[in-house]
Amino acid sequence: MIVGIGTTISLDNLFGINIPLLSKIFVPIFIIIGSLSELGFLISVFIPRKNIAEFGLRSDIIWSPLIFGMIFLVVPLGVGSLIYSYGYTVFLIQTIVILLYLVFKISTLGNKRETKKTAYRRFISWFNLGYTMIILIAMDATLIIINLFTNKVPLGLSLISMIYSIFMPFMILFNFYMFGKIYKEIYVVKYARQFQYDWKIPDEEWWFTAEAAAKHPRVYPPAKDDAQG
Repeated sequence: MIVGIGTTISLDNLFGINIPLLSKIFVPIFIIIGSLSELGFLISVFIPRKNIAEFGLRSDIIWSPLIFGMIFLVVPLGVGSLIYSYGYTVFLIQTIVILLYLVFKISTLGNKRETKKTAYRRFISWFNLGYTMIILIAMDATLIIINLFTNKVPLGLSLISMIYSIFMPFMILFNFYMFGKIYKEIYVVKYARQFQYDWKIPDEEWWFTAEAAAKHPRVYPPAKDDAQG
């Protein structure tokens, strides 16, 4: 729908320039990101799988840009309908709330053992996902109720405008999860033999086939000599 709005259908009478303008910016970005991910997927099909650790890292690297690119796909519709329905003031307020949640997520990457918290850090730590969603949904629900009595904006369009406030925090959380997962998988690849042994993954599963496992030193189950040593 957003690709169509940005490339073929003009909705100037309904949305002004919000969605068409944003689509012209974000849709090409998404097309580039999506194309690179699809190209990586096709290349991955023909590249032999080395082991579980390498294959897991490779798969997440290929798919993470496509997942990240979903932001660029949904933003035009969410932002355009939100601005049209409630104006720039509501959009800026919700954006500030979402940015505070982003700051909270970044701050959690720091030293979690920090005992002394400033007023700023206590304020930021309050913006977890739960409280952020409560604020945004309560704001949207209040505006929708007001619109029902004033008939200023159609109900369907008001519900579409909630995409921005509900979708963005979850995308921030999911992208932190994905990049954190990739960061951990880099260490799994770097210390693959230790992880395979600790996780008790048989060589045949680790290397996908018994033929491939036979070409590498045995890790798990360890050879009898290794176990005795």
